[in-house]
Amino acid sequence: MEFVFRLSDNASNDTPNPSTPITLQEDDASDAERRVQELVSQFVYLPDHKALVCQEHGYAIDGVKGHLQREHKNSESDVVNAVVQHYSSYEIARVDEIEPPEAGKTAIKCLRAPVRGFSCAYRIQQGRTDHSHDAERHETEPCGYISADRKNIGKHCRDSHRWRSTPADRKCWTEVYVQAFSVVRGHQKWFVVKTTD
Repeated sequence: MEFVFRLSDNASNDTPNPSTPITLQEDDASDAERRVQELVSQFVYLPDHKALVCQEHGYAIDGVKGHLQREHKNSESDVVNAVVQHYSSYEIARVDEIEPPEAGKTAIKCLRAPVRGFSCAYRIQQGRTDHSHDAERHETEPCGYISADRKNIGKHCRDSHRWRSTPADRKCWTEVYVQAFSVVRGHQKWFVVKTTD
């Protein structure tokens, strides 16, 4: 038996077209609809970033079908296909192409909680780098490198800016709180967020 239903308006945040019909091959349509609605409610769409975030896992996903099968262990093809169909009209960026928000914005609640991170204090001026307090009087751009690992920020400053720790200059970074859309180690694009702490 083929069954077509429409998800309610509150099935997901920022739904581009909540009346998109969903077709299921299911004898018990109400049970199937409930399972689809439960799965749809696991995701939050962030239109400013074109990101689809799994709330349970706290990160953006590349593909709905693969994520549901791999991470949610859902193999009911009709249900998975209905969820995929629901999100088919969304413009979803690949995780590695998601543009992070401007630094200092409020943390994104559906992502993993902010962690302590480090933002490079160097500023770049016409092809050379200067420590931020030495470059204040010149037009400069912040380096922009952010890490959640103290060793990585130190290595970055040594390798990219030839920084060396001295008694007068013990660190070349500022401590911040950060989040990322990806949780794959080495592929996070950290961004600085404001926390309530």
